[in-house]
Formats: sequence, structure tokens, C-alpha cells
Amino acid sequence: MRNKELPFWILTISVFIVLIVPELVKDGMFMDGLLYTTVSKNLADGFGCFWFPRYTETFHLPFFHEQPPLVFGIQALFFKIFGNSIYVERFYSLLTASITFFLITILWKEIFYSKKKLKQMSWLPAFLWVIIPVCFWAYSNNIQENTMGIFTLSSTIIILKALRINKYRIIYLMLGGVFIFLASLSKGFPGLFPLSIIIIHQLIFKKLSFSKTILYSLILVAVTVIIYLIILINDNAYLSLTTYLNERVLNSINSVSNVNSRLYLLFRLFTEMIPVLILCLIILLIGKYKSIKTKISSNKKMIFFFLLIGFSASLPLLITLEQRGFYLVTSLPFFAIAFAIIIAPTLVKLINQMNEISSFTKTANIITVLILVFVLTFSTLQIGKYSRDKQILQDIYLIGTKIPTGETISTEPDIWHKYNVHSYFMRHFKISLTTGFNTEYFITNKNYKIHSDDYKKIVLETEMFDLYKKSKLNFSK
Repeated sequence: MRNKELPFWILTISVFIVLIVPELVKDGMFMDGLLYTTVSKNLADGFGCFWFPRYTETFHLPFFHEQPPLVFGIQALFFKIFGNSIYVERFYSLLTASITFFLITILWKEIFYSKKKLKQMSWLPAFLWVIIPVCFWAYSNNIQENTMGIFTLSSTIIILKALRINKYRIIYLMLGGVFIFLASLSKGFPGLFPLSIIIIHQLIFKKLSFSKTILYSLILVAVTVIIYLIILINDNAYLSLTTYLNERVLNSINSVSNVNSRLYLLFRLFTEMIPVLILCLIILLIGKYKSIKTKISSNKKMIFFFLLIGFSASLPLLITLEQRGFYLVTSLPFFAIAFAIIIAPTLVKLINQMNEISSFTKTANIITVLILVFVLTFSTLQIGKYSRDKQILQDIYLIGTKIPTGETISTEPDIWHKYNVHSYFMRHFKISLTTGFNTEYFITNKNYKIHSDDYKKIVLETEMFDLYKKSKLNFSK
């Protein structure tokens, strides 16, 4: 990288760290990410298998088919290698963010392989990507889209390279199909959107004949389908994936709803992009004030191309009323790239003007290095703190030490319906919860009292839960 780009790289890396790492190193995690961590750790411990992962002994029986199993299998390898610390899933999540960051820069260089000045600004799309709120939130919470995004970005890079060169084109396309398969085995149908890239490319750039457009698209489809046909020969794989399709996918389309409108994600996409839109507007206004003239028209097709890829990754999600903001994560790199293309020509000239000031580069390097040191120090100081569920975690850490590992304990209905309680007990102590009152141990909320002389409360300095030992229960508020 040229020296004049160095401070912008340091600043981008600093922003990346400060938006992801401080929350990531704290204890506590969003429900879905915690659930996926628990399933992955169970798989590493031999509780369940790749095609039939398990959550707890009593919850989501008999197996966990809410998602395809690839992400669980990959994360389970990290637990096998690095142990059971909470920082294993956090390292994994940070690694997925770092790889995604790197792939965005690679994709940018592929786009501008022949334009040296723009190619050197590969930090820009990465910067715009990481400042999107749901993006840095997702990478702080171990969401499955984090892994799927690596495969969809990889497939996009490979497909675009295949379209740019003639040599080994078919091999590149086949490899792109492999990554599409891996993306779909990570999170299902949302991972298939790169299948549309060649068609979108032809609609925008019109560089291929109709027959080649169809042929190359069919290669991507064929590779994905053939791999699935091969693995579906295995009875376990067939049962696992058909169960996921029937119980999760079709059920979510037909009956699951957590939003009132199918357009929710479209509105959410706009709101998440507001920081990017504001920054781009500021840069363009500064460029206008500085009388900088650029030709956006020269990159207009590329802008539309990446916008369409982003929409191909996000709009199909509107088919169901089960919509969450983090579902957009795999589409965000493409929107970030599109907006980076819009402002890059202006920013190149602004940076050139700044570098005409003799002391700018040296001063900028010093300032950004100081920012990086501060960010690293601040992030380190967050270790040992809590991002959420502090009281729940502190109580579970106390209670878990009094109960044998692998035990099933009873609880009352209010606790039973809390996913995070199930997950924390299973994640840290392999303890499952049940609503039956025939176990040796059970826990209650502090506001429940047990009217029986047969049960003795174990005295612990807990704030939310009480732990009892032995025999029957009789709850009353």
C-alpha cells in the first residue's frame, strides 16, 4: 500500500476493532448466537453428531434442525482445538469478521484490477461495511450469517474472476458453485443468491452471448445440485436436510411471523444504511465545495451491478413474515461496495489534495496510530465485563458449581421459556432443564416459594434464582 493510504488503513482497522471487539470480549451473548454456540460446543463434546446436532437433553427434542449443520460443524472444530473457554466462540466470530473484511478488499481489487488509484483504496468499502450497525452487531454475537457471508463473498470473487479471464473459466465457475453449496449448507436458501450473479452481470454489462450466460449459470447450478445429490445418498444427510426443509423452511413461510409487513426488511435495510448514506453525502458535498469534478457515469454500471447483487441477497427474504435485521448481513458487503464506488473518485482527489500539505501524511499517521492504541487498550479493558444477562450469568455460575455436570434439573414455567437460561446452563455446565418435578435439583425465581419441609434451599449469594435439592415441588407465588 502506498504511504498516503496508510493512515486510512489504520483508521479503518481501528474502527473495525472498536465496533466489534469490545462487545465481543464481554460475557453474555444474543439469544441466537448463544444457541448456535451451545449446539456447536455440544457437537464438539460428542453430544449429537454432524447431521443430528443437539441443543439440550430436554429442549428442541430430539435434534436441532433449525438450521443446516455446516456452521455447527466448523465451530465445533474450534472447540475441539481451543477448548471450552467463552473466548473460543468469540475468536471464531472475530475471525469470520476479519476474513469478511479481507474478502471485501479482495473483491474491490478484482473490480478495479486495471485502475491503480482506485484499486489502492480497498480500505474504503471495508470501512463503509463495518459502520453499518447491524453488521458490527452481528459479528459481536456469533450469527450464522457471519460464516455464510464468507462463502457468498468467496463465490462472488471467483465468479467475477471467471468472467474476466478466459483461461480456466470453467474451473473457476465450478469452484464458485462449491462455495455456493457451502453457503447454502450454512443457512439454507439465502445462501443461493450468487447463482444469479452471471445473469445480473449480463443484464448490466452485456459482455456475454445469451448461450454463454445460460451455460455459465447452469454450471453454478449444476455443481450445487450435484453435490447435494451426492450427499443426499447418505440416509442421515437426507433425513436431516428434509427435516430442516419441512419443519423450519416451509413452517416459517406458512406460519411463523414476527413482523407485521413483508416490507419490514426493506425498511430495515434503508435504516441500517443511514450511516453510509450520511458519510457519502458529506464526502460528495466536500468534493463539490472543493470544486472537485468526477465522472460517476464511468462507474455507473458497476454501481448498479453491486446494488442488484445486494438486492438479490436481501429481497428474497421478504417471502416470509419471519424477518430479523441480521438476515441482511450477507447482502451488506455489496451495498457497501456500491456506495464506495460512488464516492471513491471524489475521495481519491480529496486525499491527493490533503497529501499536497507536506506535514499531512506524517501527522495523520501519528494520529491514527494513537487512535489504534487507544482502541486496543479500551477493548482489552472490556474483558471480564458483561454485555448482557449479568445477573443471570452470575447466578448460573454459582448454581452450576453445586450441580453435577450433565445433570437434568427441574424448573418452573417462567424459567423454562427463557432460551438464554437453557443455553447458559448447557453451554457452561452441560445442565439441561425440565418442567417435570422428579429430579434431585430444581431452580426457581426468587418470587416463588415452596411449601414443603422435604426441600432444602442451598444457600447461595444469588440475585435472581434459588436452588433447592431433593424430592417434590409445590409452587405458589
